[in-house]
Amino acid sequence: MFDVVIGLGHRCNTAQHLRRMMIHPGTMPFDWIISPNEGVAAAIETGFEGRLRQDQLVLKHDRIIDLRFGFAHLHEFPIRADFLACHQQVVQRQQQLQRRFQNALGSRARLLFVRHALPEEGDRLIPLRLVDAIARWRPLPSFHLLYLTETAPLSERVTETLTVLKVSPDMGDTDRDWDSVFSDLHSREPIRGYYPRLVRGVTAMPESLRSPARRVIGETRRWLIRWWANRGHAARAGERPLSS
Repeated sequence: MFDVVIGLGHRCNTAQHLRRMMIHPGTMPFDWIISPNEGVAAAIETGFEGRLRQDQLVLKHDRIIDLRFGFAHLHEFPIRADFLACHQQVVQRQQQLQRRFQNALGSRARLLFVRHALPEEGDRLIPLRLVDAIARWRPLPSFHLLYLTETAPLSERVTETLTVLKVSPDMGDTDRDWDSVFSDLHSREPIRGYYPRLVRGVTAMPESLRSPARRVIGETRRWLIRWWANRGHAARAGERPLSS
């Protein structure tokens, strides 16, 4: 059973769909940026070393680019010439998210990572590269990577550690496709606290009730998972509990 689902980008839609399905674990470092495939692998592998250095940040068109990993920031910085004026606040916030990510990596929870690959970058070995990067911090049987690609993958495959699926170009915007992928995965190995019928029921609610319901259910689910991780199971030596 998967306990925690962590989005790895490539853009905001991955986190938005996890929120819609009420299995989002709280904001993580890759949720609200645009990230290249290799950049995500390198960031995980190095523990985000060198991220957000002032001499690596540049303003390009409508976004701030971190040249270290190729991340495009559209939300944290003001899109203007003096964007570095709020650099310290952005760094503090991102360090908090990185600690949350690393605490999850070090926890005893079984993790499901979800990467919707950047379409222009069709490197067929990237899913294996991501698995190797995560495996630097966790033993292989303790996590799984769901890798969704719009270009030809290495193969459409399911192994103990990796699921690679070819998806349609509009995958990022289509609830039906995401629900289908997650329902299939859930049928093979359950996702703790994920109920497809409940997702459909909340989606059918009036718009004024939909967002509050998702927020309450999502927050309750996160609280229950933290309780399970911290108190529901006896801690084993050398393991860290999930962080809030």
